Amino acid sequence: MAYGLVGRQNVAVLSVLVAFLACQTARAAISLDPVPPFQWLNITSLLTGTTKPPSLYQASIGYDEASRSLIIFGGEASSGVPQSQTYLLNLDSLAWSIPTPPATLEQTPPARSAAVSGIDSAASNRNGFLVIGGKGMSGEALSDVWEFDWTNQFWHEVNISPGPSPSARWGSSGGIDIRVPPVADAVLPGPNNTFWLLGGQDSQNSFSDLWRLNISGTLSSNLPDDVEGSWEEISLKDFPGSVGQGGGVIFQQIVTSGGCNDTLIPAESCTVQNAYVITSTRDTGTVAPALDCPAPRLSPTLIPNGNAFSTSFSSQMLLLFGTFNSSLWDDGGGMKDGEVAVLDVNTQSWTRVLPSGDPGTSGTPSFPTPREGAVAVMYPQSLIGDSRKISSDIIVFGGRDASGNYLSDLWLLRAYNGLVNTTQLKWSGFGNGQLQTGANANGAGVENTFVDSCALPIAPPPTSSTTNSTSTSTSSGPGGSPTGGGGSPQNKTGSQPSLNTSLLHKLFAPLSLALLLPAFLLFRLTSLSFNSSHHAALPRIWYYVSGFLGVAGYGLGIAGIATSFTTISTPDGARPSPLGTAHGRAGLALFICLYGLLILLAILHISTKRTKHELVAGVEESRKRADSDVTEKDQLPRSAQTPSPALSVRRRTHSWGPSSWRKVREDSLSIDSGSGEMGDTTPPTQRTFEVLNRPARTRRGSGSRLGVPLTNITHPNGSHSLGDLDWLNRRRSLTAVGELDYPLDHSTPTATLAPPPSTPGTLLDPPVPVEAPSNMPPTTSIILRLLFHASLAAFCVFCLVTLWSKKAPKSTFGVFLAWTVAFYVILIGSSWRGRPDRSTLSLLFGRLRTQPAVRPTAPRPSVSDTLPDTDDNLSFPYTHHRPAYRRALLSDAVGPQSTDTEEEDDDRAEDEMRRRDISIVTSYPKRALRITNPS
Repeated sequence: MAYGLVGRQNVAVLSVLVAFLACQTARAAISLDPVPPFQWLNITSLLTGTTKPPSLYQASIGYDEASRSLIIFGGEASSGVPQSQTYLLNLDSLAWSIPTPPATLEQTPPARSAAVSGIDSAASNRNGFLVIGGKGMSGEALSDVWEFDWTNQFWHEVNISPGPSPSARWGSSGGIDIRVPPVADAVLPGPNNTFWLLGGQDSQNSFSDLWRLNISGTLSSNLPDDVEGSWEEISLKDFPGSVGQGGGVIFQQIVTSGGCNDTLIPAESCTVQNAYVITSTRDTGTVAPALDCPAPRLSPTLIPNGNAFSTSFSSQMLLLFGTFNSSLWDDGGGMKDGEVAVLDVNTQSWTRVLPSGDPGTSGTPSFPTPREGAVAVMYPQSLIGDSRKISSDIIVFGGRDASGNYLSDLWLLRAYNGLVNTTQLKWSGFGNGQLQTGANANGAGVENTFVDSCALPIAPPPTSSTTNSTSTSTSSGPGGSPTGGGGSPQNKTGSQPSLNTSLLHKLFAPLSLALLLPAFLLFRLTSLSFNSSHHAALPRIWYYVSGFLGVAGYGLGIAGIATSFTTISTPDGARPSPLGTAHGRAGLALFICLYGLLILLAILHISTKRTKHELVAGVEESRKRADSDVTEKDQLPRSAQTPSPALSVRRRTHSWGPSSWRKVREDSLSIDSGSGEMGDTTPPTQRTFEVLNRPARTRRGSGSRLGVPLTNITHPNGSHSLGDLDWLNRRRSLTAVGELDYPLDHSTPTATLAPPPSTPGTLLDPPVPVEAPSNMPPTTSIILRLLFHASLAAFCVFCLVTLWSKKAPKSTFGVFLAWTVAFYVILIGSSWRGRPDRSTLSLLFGRLRTQPAVRPTAPRPSVSDTLPDTDDNLSFPYTHHRPAYRRALLSDAVGPQSTDTEEEDDDRAEDEMRRRDISIVTSYPKRALRITNPS
């Protein structure tokens, strides 16, 4: 019952594992979640006004719905100097302007860039725009907090309550999601809005701490000093921190992506492909690493998806822009086509989308150039245009491109109220298919493209010290493309380029192993090849389930190796050889061993074993026929039976004379048992007298718990003791006294015989059965099983190393590791319990944990108790009483163990008989064998 439950649990867990592993492996590559139809619109040419902002990098941006104003503050100009100017853009008129504060409130915040900002809207109490910290004019880190009043267009510094506060810094992630309403505060007056500050750096340090700023009070021209703020530090662990990363807030979660970990000077060459989702409670924050999919970027832009058409959009964070090192990473050309990478913070998976572009006046769609340090603001409705209910808009401003040029263009990422996915690329508002441009674009002709693979790393170029040696080993392959020694294409620096690996190839290998492990467990528990009982503990149906799983796993393994040759390619579309990498060579070697060589060896072993069984069956059939002839002969009357063949006779010799049993047997005369005349020398086919109740003796060697049968021990002087006699044929004449037949059977027993039943009146006790260890499988079976387990373990290690080194999701690695450990725990545990009983591991464990049963023998009866009460019996020192005649069977025991005293007695008796002339007389019909000294 326990094993049946284990088998059912294995199948249930397997089904869950396969589904989860398939999901996780697919997510490790990319997710294809539905998204709204995206379109880029360039609105720079639509803007008017004489006070336009210059090209700025890492400025602050915000939007006020009441005044319909977009604000741009600070930022680093093309001169490399932070600015302190404020710019306002009215989204109804699309005209730029600068604020006009009251005469007494004309102060402005110090110049800065890379500050954290956000909207602070609390009904009539406050309607402002908040700026926190940043990098000052001289490169110093700032920690002050300022707020801009939208109504009266003035700035004022926020009063920070005494207590712990973050150190001065710039480049932090954080802000606020405008969809989170303010809450009442029992300590600070008025509704409270919460702003987040995560990480950042100064000129000496980088930070990985998390802070929460609570803003309360009233902001107006008559109460400019009434706004108060207080800092709270949130306990945060396992966040590595970074510089040059992108960050944003979605509801109460902070999301970061990209940047560098081990430097204070961020650059494209040190960016990492990491993303984190930090969820904060009242006092504690938890960090969840997201899957790695987009190319690692420097200073990207992260903004929530504010489109409310689908509830699934509310958990999506949009990753825009940033710059990356194209010599180290291949993004498939997504960045130049305006890629929007969508991160679902609930599932922590990425979806890569290429939006439609702006056709402009030329009709050719255009996209914003890749840039770092751009700033963006989101609103759930359209920000510009006559109809504000057709979409949600994101406005992106400024930044710096990969060439170092500072930018001032303004782009609109419009998310229309619809839904597209991989099976429905066109949405309901596709219209006539003609893309529109300008503020009133309604989504006609918008069609998004989904990228079905993640960005791939390109091997770093060789160092200058190895460039010369590398170039000497590089030759031109077919078509003039440079190839390395392994035959795989290489880039112009001589290093191996990135490979585009298909999702199927990533999926088939782990799924194949996930199916093979439970298939092997079920096969061991149900197969008759491993179980001596024809009724296995598990239902027979699991045997067929194991076969189905094994075939499925085998097929997936073949498909996995096939896809490595057909789907892997370089970014330029070439088909490299999978053997060009260590991963490919190791995978091919494991495939050949586990899926090819072992299968052939198993088939060969089974065929050989079947042939051997057929031969054994033929021998057994011949033996049965012979036994049948003997039985028929025994059933005939004695007068009708054929006279017994000639038996060997040995002349009586003195014990001190030369004597050799083997020589006597060779020189013995053959006589007819009925007439006493010389006859032919044909060996007897039937022995009418058998000694069945002489127990075999065992001698215990030092350090061994199992006795050694005495019948296998040769006397030191070369002669054979009486214990070596397996058969005693009847003498040729029942009336001849002093003559004895001594034919010997020197064959070694090939099977362990079971003890015969106890017979009343015998001199010796019946043998006591001793538990013996099971027979080990043939050597070929053991070698084949060892090869299989070695290959299977190597395959498990190979998959685990691949999942870890290829940066698969930690959850996928953890599940696969747990499944592998569970397999070996069940394998070893069932073998320890002796299931299946024929497996090599079960037999080894059985010998380790099973003690041989050594049972004491009963006291030996005296000779007087066993002999008939006659005078003849009194002179016989040794008497063997024979039970009723029957043929010996393989189940007859050879003998039990005997004590040391018995062994010494028997040895002395045999030594005494060797030194004297003896006669062996068979009394018939009393059926007793008497061995006596005639003198």
